Parts: sequence; C-alpha cells; structure tokens
Amino acid sequence: MEAIKQIFSIGVDNSFDKSQILLIKSLCNLSSTRSRLMKKSVNTTFELTSLKNQSYADIYLINQNQSETRYKELIKSAKILDIPTIIVGESSRDSVGNFTFIKKTKLSGLLLKNLDAIISNKPNEKKHCLVVDDSKLVCTKMKMIFDNINVKGSFVGDGADAIARTQAQNYDLIFLDVMLPGMDGYEVCKALKKNKRTINVPVIMLTSKGSPFNRIRGSMVGCDKYLVKPIDENKIEEVINDCFKNDKPTLH
Repeated sequence: MEAIKQIFSIGVDNSFDKSQILLIKSLCNLSSTRSRLMKKSVNTTFELTSLKNQSYADIYLINQNQSETRYKELIKSAKILDIPTIIVGESSRDSVGNFTFIKKTKLSGLLLKNLDAIISNKPNEKKHCLVVDDSKLVCTKMKMIFDNINVKGSFVGDGADAIARTQAQNYDLIFLDVMLPGMDGYEVCKALKKNKRTINVPVIMLTSKGSPFNRIRGSMVGCDKYLVKPIDENKIEEVINDCFKNDKPTLH
C-alpha cells in the first residue's frame, strides 16, 4: 500500500543566517527520507517558506536573535493565528502554550523532535480546508472562522502552489480567490476539476466581482459555489456545513 503523504509548511523567519537555513533544510529533508526508509504508513514532508513574504504556515520557526520590533511582530502574528511556533535563541521567555523553545546551539539535535511532537498533537479528525488567496486580511478572517467551527485551515498565496499542494495532500474543501498572481482562479479551478485527485473536492470561488458573467464563467470551469467579497462569516459557515454534510452546494 502506498504511503499517505502529508505536507506541513514551515514559515521560516528570514533573520536566520545562511548556515542555519541550510541546517534547517537538511533536517527537513532528513525527515522525509526517514519516513520512506522506515516504510511508514504516513510519509511526512516539511516544506520551508519565508515569513518575509508569506504569513501563513502550519508551523512557525522564529529566530530570537533579531530586532525586538520584528520579533514581537512575528510572535503576535503567531498568537493571533494560533500557529504552533518554535523559537530558536537563548531565552525561553515566550515558550508558553503553542510556543516551544530550542536553544540555538541545540537546533540540530532538537528540531525534528519538536516538529514531530507538534504534528503528532494536531487533531486528525478535523475537516481540512485550503484557502487560496494572496490577501492577508482575507486569510486572517478565514482562519478566525475556521477556529470558531473547529475546522483546520491551510493557506497558500498563488494558484501554482495550490495545485502542487492538492497533489500531495487531501483537502475536504477549497476556497479559491479569482484574482491571484500568475494563474487566475478560473484557471486553477479548471485544473483542479480536470484532475482525478481533486475532481470531487468542492471549490468555492471568492471574488469582488459579482456580475452574472463572472458567475457563469465560474460555473463553466466547475466551481461549486461563488461568493462575493467582503467575506461574510455566516455564508462561509453555511457553505462549510453544507459541504461537510455531503450536500454538494449549488451555484447561485
């Protein structure tokens, strides 16, 4: 039986130096290799993303040795989004709740152990939504909605990343912005609905364009529902409840 692939994105603070980044990459690659060699039923992969341009990740990795202002911004963001965070540095002053501390000199020996502990504590019973949107405001609001109804959310900022992610991991529902860098939402939706892995995953398109033409265009590429921004919490919850009751939403 082929192993189930699960991918966790690690948002890496850009203040780490090159040698530390290389070490982190090597350890994450080692984790994937370890899973394959041990022939585990679940093959875990950690993908690195920079917190300089991307605020959303499954796990944060923050360097304590940087400007206090930037450090506090990252800590605040992690708390607001309730993201499990590993702090690397000299002081464990912030290691409470979802925050874990690793002394800088022990990063090589403790990083994988702490990453394994974090993902093992993630609840597997939650439904999993993917949000494809490059707006920080939209993603923050969606994260708050998901937390309120006990749904797991993952976030990517462009269509190519979304398609790659869906080929490696299963999602129960996809929220897809129309206006994206690179491929637009219509192209992404068309690709998802042509792929046997994602053809049955409901796709909800999010856009500020609510004209009949745009709705028809969304329907033609296979989207299951078309919601107009700004995000309405009640409508999002209604769509999620409909999808998770196995009642496929209709296009309005």
